[in-house]
Amino acid sequence: MSTGHEPARKRRRDSEGAQANKRNQRLTARPRWFNEDDNRPNAPLRFVIDDKIAALAFPGRSAVGQRLLVRNLRPQGPNPPTNVGGEVIGVVRHQRHESMAIEGREAIFFVDAALGGAANRWIVRTQGPPESMGPSIRAAIAEADPRASVIEMQPMTAFVDKSMDPIRFSVILISIFAAVAVVLAVVGLYGVISTAVRQRTAEIGVRMAFGATHGNILRLIIGEGLGLSAFGVVAGLVGAFAITGWMKSMLVGVKPTDPVTFGSITALFLAISAVAAWLPARRAARLAPTIALRDE
Repeated sequence: MSTGHEPARKRRRDSEGAQANKRNQRLTARPRWFNEDDNRPNAPLRFVIDDKIAALAFPGRSAVGQRLLVRNLRPQGPNPPTNVGGEVIGVVRHQRHESMAIEGREAIFFVDAALGGAANRWIVRTQGPPESMGPSIRAAIAEADPRASVIEMQPMTAFVDKSMDPIRFSVILISIFAAVAVVLAVVGLYGVISTAVRQRTAEIGVRMAFGATHGNILRLIIGEGLGLSAFGVVAGLVGAFAITGWMKSMLVGVKPTDPVTFGSITALFLAISAVAAWLPARRAARLAPTIALRDE
């Protein structure tokens, strides 16, 4: 005997079965790194890719467990390039392989067996100073293959420093010019405010004669100095935003329009301008009204 509830029960069982299949797929497609079985001569080809190529090849879904086609992994061989397929077993974060200042292309990692032999460059992670591990590394390589020889061994910091040398030189040069510009701006602002104070000696004396306090004079002179500085800062920010595209190639880990950087530099310039305006403002506030009027 059947009832009207049978189709609903069947749909519920089908839905539960589909959800169970999805859970099983997630369990069987767990991300992992390479192991010894992946490096065997007849092992299926497997890849670890970075998140940049994962977003391009598999947008909106997990890349782990998916099939990926790549060009021939042995371009120096006699055969023409062909597409070879493999399974993606893991996804790692994108790294800059070409330069610290260039984002670089997508990266695919595979085992040595995919190239038909061992790689000619190795990276060894150490717990202590890498220089002290040189003899142990050479002995381990000689034990694995007496015919292999280590031509060069350097710590990773040497490669990073070599990549950063052009950028470091440019940053040092720009910093020198920036320091000179700050000094010129401070000296120029101090000179302008000092000249304005001397030319307005009588005005300051009249203000003080009518009851202006030392604090009023300080706020007046410093406010005018900060007004001039604010105009210069706004013009500088406009110019800085205009050259952000050129500065992008010199920045590592910082956005060209980083708000913290722009905000801190703006606050620094305004603070320096306040100090440069405070010196002549203090001298103007110390003027006696009778002396100021008599000098005029």
